[in-house]
Amino acid sequence: MNKKQIINELSNLFPRKIDAKNFVDKIFEIIKERLKKGEKVVISGFGTFKVVEHLPAIRRNPKTNEKVMVGPLKKIRFKPSKTFFR
Repeated sequence: MNKKQIINELSNLFPRKIDAKNFVDKIFEIIKERLKKGEKVVISGFGTFKVVEHLPAIRRNPKTNEKVMVGPLKKIRFKPSKTFFR
């Protein structure tokens, strides 16, 4: 399922489709802003999003076999709630 399909599903609950689009956009924007600040986002019954920072490391360029230093990386981790698959 992609963003457009989510909007289509929600459009039945809103008077206009643009309202559903704005709602979905705002939800994703809020989650993204909180994660950028380093906060954890917990959605009860769904799961938890959090930012994990990896330390700098030496990696290898697969084309040239050259070793390259890669700076600290930030990745988003999602952990489903215990009731997610029930």
